[in-house]
Amino acid sequence: MQSLRPILDPADEALLTLLPGELAEIGRLIGVASCIKLVETWGGRRLYIPAHVTNGHPLAELLGLDVAMALCTAYAGERPEIPRAQGWRQTIKAHAIALARASGLSQAEVARQYGMTERGVRKVERRAERTGSDVQLPLF
Repeated sequence: MQSLRPILDPADEALLTLLPGELAEIGRLIGVASCIKLVETWGGRRLYIPAHVTNGHPLAELLGLDVAMALCTAYAGERPEIPRAQGWRQTIKAHAIALARASGLSQAEVARQYGMTERGVRKVERRAERTGSDVQLPLF
């Protein structure tokens, strides 16, 4: 893998500790929101990453052209296995939503960022309240 400056929101770093191995490295490169999209789309399969993508390529459609290009630059020609991540995918998403909301993003902005509806964001927030989940991760 080639070294590349990550496209990473600082709040994402805490969430990456929940991801296994190579997926955490991909997450550091493309961010948690994009990593979740990869897991939801290709989970349980190997993903061939070409050297180049253009608009219209499935990776560019899913992640946006800039993020897909960064992934291709770092992993050109590789076939990383993307885990299904059934149990912890919801945990990561709930943590990511809580951090995004705590940083001041509106429900609409969070929904857009994570490919959800505003109602879906509210459901995640209510579930965390109901279960008493402490959605804040330790800073250190």
